[in-house]
Amino acid sequence: MRLENGIIAFFLALVMVVTAIPTGAVAAGDKTQAGAKAATQATPKPAAKAVKTSFTVTFSKGMQLSWDSMDAKISPSKFSGFTGEVTAVFTFEQSRKVAGCDPEIYLRTGWSDSDIVGKKNFIRNKSQKTLTVKYTKAQVTKMKNGKDLAVYGVNLKIKSVKFTGNATKFNYGYKGSPVDKNGALSVKGTGLVNSKGKKIMLKGTCVSGLTWHPNMISRDVFKKVRDEWNGNLIRLAMYVDTTNDSGIKSQGYASGSDKDRANIKKMLYEGIDEASKLGMYVIVDWHILRDQDPNKHIGQAKKFFAEVSKKYAKNKNIIYEICNEPNGNVNWDRIRKYANTIIPIIKKNDKDAVIVVGTPSWSSDLKGPVSKPIKGYSNIMYAYHFYAATHKDEQRKHFNWALGKKLPVFVTEYGLNEASGDGYVDYSSGKKWLDILSKNKISCAVWNLNDKKDVSGNKMSKYFKYIRDYYKKN
Repeated sequence: MRLENGIIAFFLALVMVVTAIPTGAVAAGDKTQAGAKAATQATPKPAAKAVKTSFTVTFSKGMQLSWDSMDAKISPSKFSGFTGEVTAVFTFEQSRKVAGCDPEIYLRTGWSDSDIVGKKNFIRNKSQKTLTVKYTKAQVTKMKNGKDLAVYGVNLKIKSVKFTGNATKFNYGYKGSPVDKNGALSVKGTGLVNSKGKKIMLKGTCVSGLTWHPNMISRDVFKKVRDEWNGNLIRLAMYVDTTNDSGIKSQGYASGSDKDRANIKKMLYEGIDEASKLGMYVIVDWHILRDQDPNKHIGQAKKFFAEVSKKYAKNKNIIYEICNEPNGNVNWDRIRKYANTIIPIIKKNDKDAVIVVGTPSWSSDLKGPVSKPIKGYSNIMYAYHFYAATHKDEQRKHFNWALGKKLPVFVTEYGLNEASGDGYVDYSSGKKWLDILSKNKISCAVWNLNDKKDVSGNKMSKYFKYIRDYYKKN
């Protein structure tokens, strides 16, 4: 249960906690917007060599404040492998709406003059559309350590920036990875078992909104989750409908344009491919939230899951979450009807696929699945979400009751904060929840991985260090 504006961000500042990787957090935020140890053992230390490398960051409309002044975030972790100077090529469109003010563009890590990386670059030629800037090794180090690394521009619209330099490339390796060791998973009892029938607990994190946080779709970021957090799971949250209260359509898969859909699908496939190369399990999350009833966009859902399940039919690591958090007045019968439409579409391409079905009240009510489970298919699980500062003894009693009824449950999203997204972090309640999950080997993914600022101040580092340390011990 999450509120979009109240995110305890899995922010790249988490670099401070786990060496240059962002971690983000909270969940309840989007609400108003509406393993085992053996399985996650780190791979051997990779060999490294410096090679010429480049990456491009493309800025979507959602990351731009205006044509007159825009600020677009870049993940510092993307620079972690660079060993020397880096050349940046900025592509932009000029606006010149502010009279007497030449367009300018530069990188910064904060709001003071001392946070500017290098210098401000003024665009004198009115027809100029690109700018090339060289950054020294010291300046690149500043980028790596920047909490709020961003491109800043005035009187122009920045479209993309390409960074090129010598970087350390690692042999990330699939061998010895969680998927290599455990193979295709299946449902048994209340949880998952590996290809040998041994219980496994998946542990990981969510990428919050692919459209808004494309920089989090990174093999370096995922590798940190795998090797430093003892994680084996990435949940890719793909928002379906992001229409706001004014009826303005944003970049949700169903509510956006054809161009938006193509872009979102491209990011989703990139996330699946990068996690797969690392031998991690991936949840493809059809992120219902503002749209409340998954039946609202069932036509798009049918096409989407038919395409994705066909494309990745041979993968051993894909889990399909077909509706994130049904809410409002949507009852289990409505969800069950939707599930019975979508499940056979996926099973046609991948008969052994693990499929997670959302439950009523933002995936927190398991009574319906217990009394009227979906029948006729194997490997079906039911989603449960909790936020420890809000959901306490009563919810834990309900959760344990469902486990006692042998319901297969997957906690595809959780947090230790309040369900609103802006409240305090309850470590005591959180530990009780995590202990239940560990005892019963219930798979889980913490909300969330993003590059937003941490609205709860210095809680973020402690929060995610706690999660990291718990994953490493359990």
